[in-house]
Amino acid sequence: MPDPSDGVFGAVAPGSVTLQSPASQPSGARLLAPEGAAALPQPELRAPQPAPAGVPAAAEPAPATSRAAAETAQPAPLGRSPLVSLQVVARTVKVGEDLVVRLHLMSATQPLDAVQLMVSYPPELLRVATPATPVEPAPGRLLQWVLLNRSDATQGKVELALGRDPGQPAATGDYDLGTLRLTAVRSGQADIRLSGPVDGAFQGALVTVESQGAAVTVGD
Repeated sequence: MPDPSDGVFGAVAPGSVTLQSPASQPSGARLLAPEGAAALPQPELRAPQPAPAGVPAAAEPAPATSRAAAETAQPAPLGRSPLVSLQVVARTVKVGEDLVVRLHLMSATQPLDAVQLMVSYPPELLRVATPATPVEPAPGRLLQWVLLNRSDATQGKVELALGRDPGQPAATGDYDLGTLRLTAVRSGQADIRLSGPVDGAFQGALVTVESQGAAVTVGD
C-alpha cells in the first residue's frame, strides 16, 4: 500500500490536483486539493558559440515541451457527472442490530483516478461497528489504493478516500467502493448522508460528483 505522505497521489492524478497527507489534516479536510498550475521547466540558456571558419552556424534547437506539462495543461474530464449513493440493506433496524450501508459509485462513462467522501450520521442513534477501519473496501474494486479510512464518533463522521493504481486504467462504470456497518444504540429516525462535496479527480482535474443519502428507522 502506498504512503500518501510520499506524494504518491501525484502518480494517480498528476497536475493541478494533489493529495495532502492525511496525518496533517483535521477531520473534514479535503485531500484532493486543487493547486495552481505548475510552472513549465525553463530551458538552459547558453551563450552562443562562434562557428569555426568556413563552417555555417547551426540553428539552435527549440526547447522540447515537458511531456508531463503537455498532458496536464488541458485536463478534459469526459462524460456525465458520477453519483455516489448510500444504499442500505434494510430501512428498519432494532437497537443492538447492525445497519449495513453500501457506498456505491456510478461513474458511467466518466473516468476517475480518485474519489474522497464523508459520511455523516446521528451519533446519538448510531455508532460505527469497527472504528479503526470504518469502511470495509469492496473486493475487486477499481480504485485499489486506500488513502484515507477513519471515523469520528463524537461528530458522527466517516471519511474515505480511494485512489487508482497508476498501473491500472481509470475507473469507469458502476461498482461498490466499500461497506460501512453502523450499530443502532437508540431508537429514532436516522438520516445518513454524504456531508459536504464529494471530490473526484481525473488527469489532474477535479470532477464533480453528485451524492445521494438514505434514511432509516431505529426501533426498540
